[in-house]
Amino acid sequence: MRTVIRCIVVLVAVVLVMPVVPSAQTASDMEILRQKLKADKKLVVAQAMQLTDAEAPGFWPVYDAYQGELERLNVRLGQVIKAYAAAYRTDTLTNEKAQGLMDEVLKIEQAEVDLKRAYAPSSVPWCPR
Repeated sequence: MRTVIRCIVVLVAVVLVMPVVPSAQTASDMEILRQKLKADKKLVVAQAMQLTDAEAPGFWPVYDAYQGELERLNVRLGQVIKAYAAAYRTDTLTNEKAQGLMDEVLKIEQAEVDLKRAYAPSSVPWCPR
């Protein structure tokens, strides 16, 4: 399970730290790479979960919905990173701008925690209290 988590963290890190290049061809290549990473991640999850034919139809729609919502949060985070980089490059990064960007990052992180809470079961049968 730790290997799966590490793979997922590495995949997310790769997607987030990839440079933004204005070339249309490069942007297209980046989208292809993102789609490949998403498919590979899903394959890793499928192999780790080893769902039965009865379990899979209940799991994958929930997984896809969660990943979709998580992707929207990651897009927001990417926009904040781009805004920071642009302000830094143009030497227009003021304390107020930096504080605003940090506030947005914290909102995104809180939204991710809220997302995880929304998808977590209210009680975990394998974790006695």
